Amino acid sequence: MNKQLFNVDGTEQLPSYGFENKTDTGFFRPGDNQLGISINGDDKMRITTDALIMDNINSNTRINAVNGTNQSSSFSFNNSQSVGIFRGVNTG
Repeated sequence: MNKQLFNVDGTEQLPSYGFENKTDTGFFRPGDNQLGISINGDDKMRITTDALIMDNINSNTRINAVNGTNQSSSFSFNNSQSVGIFRGVNTG
């Protein structure tokens, strides 16, 4: 049986999928191709098609999930893309 469960998009204050005793904590859809997680009514994490954005959504603290290079790190800081960790290419 292939069935899907649908709900409204929700908001960070009133997520679509939450908890009976904590209605401002749960999962919501903040935009196209995004999944949001709110805690205590605050937008704490978003998963998008190209990044995992955590904690302070407005300042775009991100964990990027690309291979990266020594010039553009995979795991980096928003204000310093060249500082961080990257996955090197195995040439052997």
